[in-house]
Amino acid sequence: MPLQSSGGAGERWWFLNGEPLTERGRNVTLHLTDKGDYQLLVMDDVGQIATVKFVMQ
Repeated sequence: MPLQSSGGAGERWWFLNGEPLTERGRNVTLHLTDKGDYQLLVMDDVGQIATVKFVMQ
């Protein structure tokens, strides 16, 4: 699943269910194989965050 962040400043760090993803930047690809509840968070260089919760069925 392709992901893109807009706004913010500098580098981006992505976290899925509290665990950091290996990819960084404004555009990343999320590879999910398991059904269930997820929380995705992105943080920029100045500590701004955005988060979304979703269910993979």
